[in-house]
Amino acid sequence: MKQSIKILGMAVLMGTLASPAFADSLSLTIGTPPPAPIVEAIPVAPGPEAIWAWHPGHWHWIDDRYVWIPGHYAKRPHPGAHWVPPMWEHYDHDHHGDGDYRFHPGHWE
Repeated sequence: MKQSIKILGMAVLMGTLASPAFADSLSLTIGTPPPAPIVEAIPVAPGPEAIWAWHPGHWHWIDDRYVWIPGHYAKRPHPGAHWVPPMWEHYDHDHHGDGDYRFHPGHWE
């Protein structure tokens, strides 16, 4: 089971960084909440804002722990494309405050 989570985590990570279309089809569910986001200073874009978009850093689940994936700039796939950052969503199935946290990969809109 740990190996399958590790493989899925790496697939999601690589999909998130390399191929947003691939990452859109994957999700990851964990029983532990992610840490608070790390505040990052956003560097100057490597080019015009119409071409480059900031992808904020986020927590990802790798090797049975949360790992911070730093923010970075990425080229927009087309003019006007908007990046929706990855997020963790809490699912409280029994309404007792516990539950799982589901990762939703970032994607372009």
